[in-house]
Amino acid sequence: VTGKNKSNINGIVEVAGQRADLVMANRNGIFVNGGGFLNTDRVTLTTGNLHMKDGDLVGIDVSQGHIGIGERG
Repeated sequence: VTGKNKSNINGIVEVAGQRADLVMANRNGIFVNGGGFLNTDRVTLTTGNLHMKDGDLVGIDVSQGHIGIGERG
């Protein structure tokens, strides 16, 4: 995510096509309330910077940000 606002996940996020791992990164924060994930083995929510090599995630640097989970999960 490259915007200036936090990400709000208030519904289902589905991986289209073949099942895959999902990484959602937003330095400005992430808030989940009533969220869910389909067609994925693993979900990573982070406020860090992703480090990629040859298309693979090799690291995440986290120095700030907030991830919140609301009453609806």
